[in-house]
Parts: sequence; C-alpha cells; structure tokens
Amino acid sequence: MSGKYTDVEKLLATQIGYLDFNVDGRSDAPVNVYEYMQAQEEAIRNKPNPTAREQAQLKTIENIKKLTEQHNYDGWKDWKIVDSCNHNSTTGMCANVIDTGDGNAMISFRGSESFDLQSGVMDWGVSDVGLLNSALTVEQADATAYMEYIYSLYGDKYNYTTTGHSLGGNLAQHALITAPEGMKEHITEAVSYDGPGYSDEYIAAHKDQIEECSDKLKRYKWSWVSSLLNPLPGETDITVQAEEHDSGSGIPKILYRHSTENVMIDEYGNIIPADDQDWLSKILGPISRDIEGIIQWANPLWWLNPSITLPGAHLIIAGLKEIGKAIETVWNWAKNTFFGGPSDHFEVNLSALREASEKLDRNADEIQDILDEIEDIRTSLRYDSAAGYYYKARLSMLENSIDRDRSHFMRISEAVETSAWRYENADQNAEGAFI
Repeated sequence: MSGKYTDVEKLLATQIGYLDFNVDGRSDAPVNVYEYMQAQEEAIRNKPNPTAREQAQLKTIENIKKLTEQHNYDGWKDWKIVDSCNHNSTTGMCANVIDTGDGNAMISFRGSESFDLQSGVMDWGVSDVGLLNSALTVEQADATAYMEYIYSLYGDKYNYTTTGHSLGGNLAQHALITAPEGMKEHITEAVSYDGPGYSDEYIAAHKDQIEECSDKLKRYKWSWVSSLLNPLPGETDITVQAEEHDSGSGIPKILYRHSTENVMIDEYGNIIPADDQDWLSKILGPISRDIEGIIQWANPLWWLNPSITLPGAHLIIAGLKEIGKAIETVWNWAKNTFFGGPSDHFEVNLSALREASEKLDRNADEIQDILDEIEDIRTSLRYDSAAGYYYKARLSMLENSIDRDRSHFMRISEAVETSAWRYENADQNAEGAFI
C-alpha cells in the first residue's frame, strides 16, 4: 500500500474513529480492528439493555461492515490499532491510530458526540461553538498535543494520513497544520469529511503553517455542517453527492444527511462529486460567518475560562497584566496625542507617539518572555496521564492567545511609528513651502 489511500479506505478509517478502543502504544499490543469489532458486536447484542453509547457503537460497526461488503474490500481486516486516545472525561478529544501495513497509518479523529452531559458540553459546546471565536478550542489544542505524543512514540516509522468526520474533520486538518516539523513531511494528506471550517482569526494566526501544507488539505462537503465558517486557503474543497435517509427520529432528512453513511460512492470505490451545495448550506454558511464577526466584535475574550488552574498559573495572570498595561499605554498615547496640544490649533505630540511606540515594543518583549516560560512548562509536562494531556492542551491555547495579542501590539507599535514619521515628514514639507 502506498502512502495514498482510496476513498473507501479513508472513509472506513473515519468511521473507525468512532469506535472505543483502549490501546496504549507504549505498553499494549496492537489490536486487530476486525476481531475487536466481531467481539464487540457479539457482546452488545447479548446485552438485554445496551446503553446509548453501546447502541451507537453497534450502529458504527454495522455501517463499517456495510461499506466494506458493498465495495468488496477485505484489506481492512488486517488493520490494527496501535494507539488510541479517549479524553471524553476531560477535553472531549478522541482519536485512533490505525496501522494499515507497509509502514503506513491513519490517525482518525472522532466527531461530535452527545451520549452524556460531559461529551455534549465538550463537543457541541466548548469545541463546536468555540470554532466561532478566534482562539483554539480545547480539542484542537489536545489534537496538537496528541500529534506530538505520537511523533515522540513512533518517530519516522509511519507515513500518515489524518482523517475525521464533522468536528473530527476540523481536528484532522488542524493536526496537520500544527504537527511537529519533523512529522509534517511524513503526513501525506489531511482529510475532513463534512467538517466545519475555521474563523478568520484562526486562519490569520496560522497563515504560514497553512500555506506550508495547503496542498495536503482536502475537504469533502455534503451537508450544512461543512458550510459553516471559512475554508482553509489552498485546501481542495469537493462537494459530493449524499443520500437523504429518514433518521426515524423525526429529524428532517436534510439535517440528517450529515452522517457518513449517506455519502455516495461509485462502483469503482470513488466518492461521487456533486454540482452544487444544498439550499440549507447556502443559507447557513453566510450566517455562521456573520455570527463569528459579531461575537469577536462584542467581546474578543468571551471564550476565556477564568476557572483554569494549573502549575504556573501565575504566568497567566502576569500575561494578562502585561496585556492590560499595553492597552493602558495605547489609551495614554491617544490622550497625549490628540488632547495634549494647544486648544486653538491641532498639533500632534511626536515625542508622545514615539514614547508610546517604545513602550509597546517593551511590552511585546515582556510578553514574549512570558510565552517562553509557558512553553518551558508545557514541554516539561509528561503525556502519561489525562491531566498531562489536558494541561498541555490548555497551555497551548494560552500560548496561541497571548502570542496573537503580542502580534497585535507589535503591529500597533509599527503603525504608531509610521504615523509619527509621516506627520513629521509632512510637517517639514509644509514648513518648507512657506520659507
């Protein structure tokens, strides 16, 4: 098998991402996917009252068997899970690493779930709704930490494809964008199956990383979910055909078509392209982008969780204080600049402008020192516990947010300095005209 997979194989791996494995790559033997499914199916069918999660697991197993039987594909029966991540109780992020043989593997990220309050809050609340703001979601940060862990565990052993459905598709692309540098060259493709897009702020913050791997980014779209927010610059977007089955729960068919089982595949195993999006996607896509803009305008720090506690929390407080100082500096500059001159004529206080610019530069340097300290703490945390994963994820989110603010201050400083230079130059030109 080459580093590239067929549509059927990638869609199959995406569905395997919804199965609950418990494999620790550091100590456990790989688990054969087919044998695990057979055992799970038998166990669940023999239960008199299976839970909602168990019923969903059974439905996933049935969909996988249906897909492989329809396309007469048996190669997957040798696939093995070499590591799994199930953080439903903390961040909500789940993923399975599938060894498909010949030095290749797929990392399948799970989409949104709502079996209980915890998974519903983390997936649909913190992560799905969190995509509307400018910060990393906790699941995106956890996906980054998991990629670092996998690379530390396997190094260059595999060529990878990352894949996922819905929220999992968003995570699969993010995992490539933020993967360790040495790992990126071993990632062949990052595929999102009907996953939502990204905020303007996310795309701006990861501009260089996205450009670096844009030729590896692909997204299949067939429902309103994939119309939400913005596509990644340079990604290959493919609208595909999907059936509209009755869910049996009263949900309108056009809402239920988001499921992977609805994707239409031809006799050769290729996903069938569509000419255009459905009407609901055309309506909800622009609305989601408008909502994102309103949220960011109303309160750019609405996502911040004030209850976060972790080793080094004083650094967070220090970082926020420095941000407050920088904002105060800008306000003082504005007062000195626009209200510091004589009342009978307009005069810009150039010394105040340049002093404000220098203070902003110093604030940016201090914030960078804080970022370096946070990075030291993050890299020193171990991966061998759920708490370690969680704190690494939260620290990564914090770094991203503070670094974005530091970049804003640097741009303001540059703008202030440019304004002072232009005013001084214009003033000299005007003075010369009257001499």
